[in-house]
Amino acid sequence: MTRGQADGFGLDILPKLRDVKSTDPAVTLLHFVVRETMKKTANNGRDHMPVPEPGDIAKAGQVLFDDLLCDTEKIQKHLKGKQ
Repeated sequence: MTRGQADGFGLDILPKLRDVKSTDPAVTLLHFVVRETMKKTANNGRDHMPVPEPGDIAKAGQVLFDDLLCDTEKIQKHLKGKQ
């Protein structure tokens, strides 16, 4: 049975990563994702994961997603007109 192509995922799935266990119950999918991310960022000359500043978190909480969606749709229409 073909399930199709997965092009992405919803952000609501992220907290559930810790619930996906491996053969070692002490290791979760969250551990794996963090480990792989740290490997990737280490290649960029860093030995730690980037951590947002507290002010960045506050700003992210103020994002109006309806406005963001509207802006994104405007950009898409503009880009389609350029083709």
